[in-house]
Amino acid sequence: MPTIPDLLDYMVTTTSFAYFDIKCTGTCIDVLAAVLETYAHNFTERLYLGANTQADVARIAQLLPDYKRSIVMSVLPSDPDDVDVENFNMNFSPIQNDPTFVARANANNQTVFAWTINSESGMAEALSIPVNGVVTDYPDVFMALRDGRRAK
Repeated sequence: MPTIPDLLDYMVTTTSFAYFDIKCTGTCIDVLAAVLETYAHNFTERLYLGANTQADVARIAQLLPDYKRSIVMSVLPSDPDDVDVENFNMNFSPIQNDPTFVARANANNQTVFAWTINSESGMAEALSIPVNGVVTDYPDVFMALRDGRRAK
């Protein structure tokens, strides 16, 4: 299992974006902040820090104000502007029920990633909305569909 410094070392070798889905509260956010603050490279433009509650997102904002914040949600907020994040990491079902949410979030300079979409039909629907990112167990299938070619 790679450590956070291992992942950061890998990021130095790429131009990829990364998403850290922080599954705990309090102290672990403080520890992550300490690691990121002391790491030799700055990833503020390529690293999203996600949490499950607005309180944890606020803690990230307090400790790491220059990093992109994300919230993991299963229910759409009524107004994306009510949530102080750059990204929503959402269960796909609520997005399917209100595809206008993505446009409203995008108009507010927020992105929307949908999870977990493993069927080709679901991927096609996500592309038609269009969401800004997809979490899937089959990235090759998604990229082929996105690029208009057959998956291997």
